[in-house]
Amino acid sequence: VAEEMAQSRRMSEAKTQRVAEQKKSREVAANTVDLIWSQAGVASSEHPYLQRKGIAPHGARITGDGRLMLPLYDEHGVLSTLQYIDADGKKLYHPGGQTGGMFNILGVLDDADTLYIAEGSATAATIQEATGKPCAVAYSASNLVPVVGILKATHPTLDICIVADNDLSGVGQRYAEQASAKFGVRM
Repeated sequence: VAEEMAQSRRMSEAKTQRVAEQKKSREVAANTVDLIWSQAGVASSEHPYLQRKGIAPHGARITGDGRLMLPLYDEHGVLSTLQYIDADGKKLYHPGGQTGGMFNILGVLDDADTLYIAEGSATAATIQEATGKPCAVAYSASNLVPVVGILKATHPTLDICIVADNDLSGVGQRYAEQASAKFGVRM
């Protein structure tokens, strides 16, 4: 019994240490990306990725080596991390930054009656450009549920509609269905 209690205490202490290290890592990443973002130039619509997708930059910025930078914010509008996209469309997040529950909104929420939510930035840009309505970028299928929850809680009067990716694996559809059922929003 004493050995089990000691093991339980060690596991609890290790978890507390991991959580503290993750928090510190996320703080460092947030400070770093804030500096990177503030010093970066505005992306041109001539960027190969934007050209291929047929979308405008929507506030994206550009790195010194030509990658697009897209911001991920929390519900208070605080920059958490960045997504980098190279000319070929390869996507990477800034190391250590928090992505879960983070999003970006393309377009203007003021006076909007509908808010669309999409998995990826190119899809969100296409929706915003086609409808003129704001569209939130969740950045991944697994992030749809937390992002829908946050946006539903912070904008309860908006008509929220998830536009799910129709990928072969069905992952985008499954997460969109979960979010739709959990928060009572359209899909």
